[in-house]
Amino acid sequence: MFKFFKSDKNKEKANKADNNTNRFSEQIFYGDEAGSLRIIRLLNGILFGGGEESTVDQYSTSYLFYTQVWIRKHGGLDPVYSTTPYIKEAMKERFSDFANDIVEKAVDKCLEYIYIHEPSLNDNVEVAITPLELSNLPYRFVINYQKGVKLFNQKKYSEAINFFRKCVDVKEDDTNARFEIAEAYILMGILDKAEETLIDTVPFISKDTDKARLYRRIGFIRIEKSEYEIATALLLYSWLIEENPKALRELEYIKAVSGCEAKFSRSEVAMLLKENGLLFWSIFDRSMKVSDYYIRTIAPGKTGYDLNDLSKEEIVRLEKFIEIQSRRTPSEVFVSGSLFDIYHLSRKYFEEVICSGDALELRTLFIKMYTMFLEKPQLVGVPPIAVNRNKEDTNPFTWNTDLYNLGNGDYAALLFMPIVNDIYAARIAGIIFSESGDGYYYCMVNKNSEIPSIVNRNMIMFGLETIGEVKGFGLPLMEDFLECIKANFYQKVIGG
Repeated sequence: MFKFFKSDKNKEKANKADNNTNRFSEQIFYGDEAGSLRIIRLLNGILFGGGEESTVDQYSTSYLFYTQVWIRKHGGLDPVYSTTPYIKEAMKERFSDFANDIVEKAVDKCLEYIYIHEPSLNDNVEVAITPLELSNLPYRFVINYQKGVKLFNQKKYSEAINFFRKCVDVKEDDTNARFEIAEAYILMGILDKAEETLIDTVPFISKDTDKARLYRRIGFIRIEKSEYEIATALLLYSWLIEENPKALRELEYIKAVSGCEAKFSRSEVAMLLKENGLLFWSIFDRSMKVSDYYIRTIAPGKTGYDLNDLSKEEIVRLEKFIEIQSRRTPSEVFVSGSLFDIYHLSRKYFEEVICSGDALELRTLFIKMYTMFLEKPQLVGVPPIAVNRNKEDTNPFTWNTDLYNLGNGDYAALLFMPIVNDIYAARIAGIIFSESGDGYYYCMVNKNSEIPSIVNRNMIMFGLETIGEVKGFGLPLMEDFLECIKANFYQKVIGG
């Protein structure tokens, strides 16, 4: 059992914690019980706001969080491979229940502790630090990757490729090792083999960051071959997937050496890549179901809502509309419509939470729904490119929820979402759950409590309808909002 749990007065709690965590070498905590306890308690405070009454599960999560940062920083063993941005992105995905800023702060504290206490490692690093159980990062993979990187840095590219291939043998879907093989071929001047390696990586890529990276590297290869037009298209497409400055620098280089300017539309870029067999992913998947709101906006006469049903002109209008949508904050897109789409998809589970009367569990559910929306908006018909996470304006851990039993088996679930905005203080979403039908409502709360805030009803296929106004702040505001949506629900939704 790890040392800091021994100081816990509750032995049963300590035993449970031991069962809930992986056993790693104590060396990753660099030292004594006091140091270990300090970093874990610090993390517990960041992640949970925890104190002496923190639960075993919370301490176990904090313990796991630190070990996962350590593994990513070391690439398994050697403290040189993973950059801080890479670690943060990986941890956001691994611990998606926490807000991004919370994860980033926790990662910073872990790295600060590691940098202070990092032992000096000798050449025989696999002896100096031996992982006991790295279940999600097999030991053979770690050793081979480490040796591959060292040989790569020594410019022994052929030998490095051999070790990276061993990594792929252990973990076929590891894109990092595959990218390193391609980089080695590029530096050896074997460009066709480098591009072939990148194309072979496509089936294993799911993250937008990797998709954009692949298009950038193939674009670089085509620059080396002086194929500037297709290189421009590749780099533009990379930029559309992920706005990485590296793509812009390559485009500036192309313009300087060839005069070729990036003046393609999205449709032209996609067509050029398709003609050259390089359109591996669409900016939005044409087989994806698009939400009713999007289809109603760009193709009012459509009864279906599959992208394959749209004409070329409607696709162009959809692209323009998505560009406008991406200027909105993710929380606005979520609360004004996508929340209700997610609710519709998971109504049975939502019903269980609502009927439980547990407002805290409802808050957790809303946070999970928002996290899912940010990670995979396409599940509710929102193209990922329409969700600009750089504009995120809310911290889900500041949200408040409440449940109201309206009688006759009807319930109201309310979400109060504080936001960072010059004009508005918060967004409110309300769902009335009834066996006779459901009602979906939305309000932007003005910072100036003397100015009325408009309450809208989301009517799905039929758009938004203004149903009333509320004023004030705090509990009186929420009570007015509830009365407003109740009146509309029973007069228009049930009665109308």
